Amino acid sequence: MRTSVEIDAYPVNAREWEAANPDAEASEEISVLFGYLSDFHTAHGFYIDGVDETTACLPPDWRERAVSRTVHSHGRMVTAVAPATNDLIVSKLHPLREKDRSFILACHQARPLDIDLIRRLFVETAPNDQAQAAATAFLDTLK
Repeated sequence: MRTSVEIDAYPVNAREWEAANPDAEASEEISVLFGYLSDFHTAHGFYIDGVDETTACLPPDWRERAVSRTVHSHGRMVTAVAPATNDLIVSKLHPLREKDRSFILACHQARPLDIDLIRRLFVETAPNDQAQAAATAFLDTLK
């Protein structure tokens, strides 16, 4: 679960920042400053990918289960919000790439998942028929 050297980041104030900086996109700015092979990546051994609100397909009420931490650094305050594990799994069921399968399997091995809950949360994201079939088949292997 912790093998990835990538963190996705979407600033809650992205649209306001973009309105003040019309020639820039917040996700691209994050990727340039903190992304793959950046000075940040070289210095810290991980990188941050800028994403937007369409990157992850999360259940409608995911924020109610999310974990938030506020950090004060260099005179600024940043609040990091991380979706709950079940919500991350739901988002990974949509593309269901090999790395997504590996993440879900690692989660399940660390602590058995509530498959029925994950199925319910997944349905709340209104997946297309192909994603629904693939997710169902994959979740059936976890029982």
